[in-house]
Amino acid sequence: MELNRQILGKAALIFKDILQFSGPADGTLQLFFKKNPKLGSAERKLISELIFSALRHLQTIKEALEAPANTDSTALLLAALYLYHQ
Repeated sequence: MELNRQILGKAALIFKDILQFSGPADGTLQLFFKKNPKLGSAERKLISELIFSALRHLQTIKEALEAPANTDSTALLLAALYLYHQ
């Protein structure tokens, strides 16, 4: 599965919610997938891998970007993609 603008947009949307840290990331992601049943398994896998990679390396990504706390979720995901998925 190839990352495209639509999948990146959906990932950024849910990542923005996850970054509020109002609950467990996996639970937030699971609820998002339940609300979006048209996403296929390959799309869900790609979104999950990208989000958890960005979470795992969030501090390093923010430092690399010299990013403020409110950095756009799309920018953080693209940085994670660039830094950790080449």
